[in-house]
Amino acid sequence: MIFITTLSDSSNCCPNHRDGKLDRIKGFTLLEILIAMTLLALIFSTILPSYTSTARIIKEVEYQADIYEMARITLERIKEDLESIYLKAGNNITLKGDDREINDKQGDFLRFRSRVHLPLDDREGVKIISYYIEENSDKEMLSLYRTSNFELEEDVEEEKGGHIICTDLLSINYTFFDDSEQEYDYWDTEKTEPSKKLARIVISLEFANENDQERPYVFMTGVAFPTIL
Repeated sequence: MIFITTLSDSSNCCPNHRDGKLDRIKGFTLLEILIAMTLLALIFSTILPSYTSTARIIKEVEYQADIYEMARITLERIKEDLESIYLKAGNNITLKGDDREINDKQGDFLRFRSRVHLPLDDREGVKIISYYIEENSDKEMLSLYRTSNFELEEDVEEEKGGHIICTDLLSINYTFFDDSEQEYDYWDTEKTEPSKKLARIVISLEFANENDQERPYVFMTGVAFPTIL
């Protein structure tokens, strides 16, 4: 009996061998990686300043909006109190405004009788309204306080308590005008000559500008009283 043996090609024994050549494993070269990193760095260097600028603008707008809203509420509150000022016999008013400073910051004081009625206060009658200033804890800004009492229990120079209605003030100023448009830094109806009548008050609030300290935010309003006073 004759046995015939056939030897197979050795190239079939190795799956990674094709026509006598090994498959080449493909990948990124060092040069390609460096180019990609350079392009990525250029993109980030272009986008990052824009993002930072946008974030800064958003912060500035939010800060300005907060300041405008606080100033609006404060001026409306003072104006409403003054527009409800109490008339004594003879159509006279009782009001005192002092020109004061706290560490070189203008922080005027104002006190008067008013018939104003707040929604959260169910007590009716003539109230003594006071607006006074205290320094913030950082000693750099001022806070405005409002008190409302039926009886004057504390001296003008020692106002305490009350509710804070405005913070981060640089200054608050009251300017008084008589019926001849003469301007005054202070006013006291108990000491002013009877011939002079208080005609109007101008209220000015000054807030710090974080972006430009030389140009603070200033808000003003005024209240006029009838000439019969």
